[in-house]
Amino acid sequence: MNFIVELILELLIDGTIEIGTTHKLPFLKRIFFILFVIVIYGALIGVVAMIGMNAWQSGDLPSAIMLFVVDIAILLLAVYLIRKMYLKSSEKKESKE
Repeated sequence: MNFIVELILELLIDGTIEIGTTHKLPFLKRIFFILFVIVIYGALIGVVAMIGMNAWQSGDLPSAIMLFVVDIAILLLAVYLIRKMYLKSSEKKESKE
């Protein structure tokens, strides 16, 4: 069951990223798909931050620090992926011109 959910989410997110970077769609539709990916990563970051704050308030400091480190790692990974996606898209656009 876990494998099926992981496969579906991977296809959904990867597909959305590919659709958001293609220049075959109108600009507004691409913005919608890119915002969808940002909302998914933002929700993940928010949930991990809330769990970290809950652990902090419970007095479990090592778990809270670990969760905040994971949260920052997810944030940096999301920024890296979005930047890489943008640069790849702009390179394709320049090569067509």
